[in-house]
Amino acid sequence: MNQNNWLSGLMNAHARGEQHDEWIVFPDHGKRGYARLFPRKHGCQLDIGLEIYPGWLALESFAGIGADIDAALKDAFDAFAYGVLHVMLSALFRAMPDEQVTREQWNIAGTTRQMTLGNVVFRGNTPADPVPWFPQFETALSR
Repeated sequence: MNQNNWLSGLMNAHARGEQHDEWIVFPDHGKRGYARLFPRKHGCQLDIGLEIYPGWLALESFAGIGADIDAALKDAFDAFAYGVLHVMLSALFRAMPDEQVTREQWNIAGTTRQMTLGNVVFRGNTPADPVPWFPQFETALSR
């Protein structure tokens, strides 16, 4: 299946998108995005790009593993759906409420910022304490 069709299918449940060439345009939100697939020997790399303002592109990449390219693409989209989709919808499309994200106010370099936090996606065995790095990450941002 075409990767933009997958992305459009996921997004249309939350934000209406229309396909135009290699882009999916979200006319109600003034944004556009795409999904690009890079097949690899034992899977794929899926890039999800979202133009949040003209010329400002947010890019997320996901590994997909599977018996064939369709299975690998599904695996990569599952990682996107679990880890980024709801954060992106809440932060950039203002789709609220969303029980799959947490919104917090953080002080970053002396400026209060609205943060939208979502799930962390792991590959392989999940560690007993899956996010021991998070307090250090938060501290580093607040400097």
